[in-house]
Amino acid sequence: MRRLAAAGLFVLLSWPAIAGAQSYATYGADRSFPVVDWQVERRGGSALVSGHILNDTGFAAQRIRVRVEEVDAAGQVVTMSIGYVPGMLTPASRGYFEVPVAAASAQYRVSVLSFDLHNPFGP
Repeated sequence: MRRLAAAGLFVLLSWPAIAGAQSYATYGADRSFPVVDWQVERRGGSALVSGHILNDTGFAAQRIRVRVEEVDAAGQVVTMSIGYVPGMLTPASRGYFEVPVAAASAQYRVSVLSFDLHNPFGP
């Protein structure tokens, strides 16, 4: 009985750590928000990927997350960074993003990871 209680306590205590490690993506986000352009910039001693996305959903959107993946010559992901498009994007508008990356690389893959549609009747 004590072992069962200890196992249950372990699961309850580790649950936030397990849930916090998950990253959710919105299905079709890359089609709803195509990346229009992007470039690698150096600012000071650091690098960042900046560019624009297009809101092609027909609805206002907010909390748009952009994923930048550094890929090697074989197309395998080496590192991944996530940034946000600030504010709310109305339909058919473009939003600017900047995502800090570890170092300037020759190859990146840039896509929209997730978004929330704006609800005019709620928070």
